[in-house]
Amino acid sequence: MLERLDRLTYDLLLQAPLTALRDDRVLMVGVDDKCIARVGQWPHLKGFLGRTTSYTKR
Repeated sequence: MLERLDRLTYDLLLQAPLTALRDDRVLMVGVDDKCIARVGQWPHLKGFLGRTTSYTKR
């Protein structure tokens, strides 16, 4: 019974418009090999993360 409810809920979420699921508090950033070569491996310094966050808010 719970498995069926889980599947129905999942199906409804897949059909929902993406704008309904949007949350401006969440930012997804893609990091590729080129970025890692330029900036370095994680974790980055807090100052770098702060500047990056400020830049993305513009």
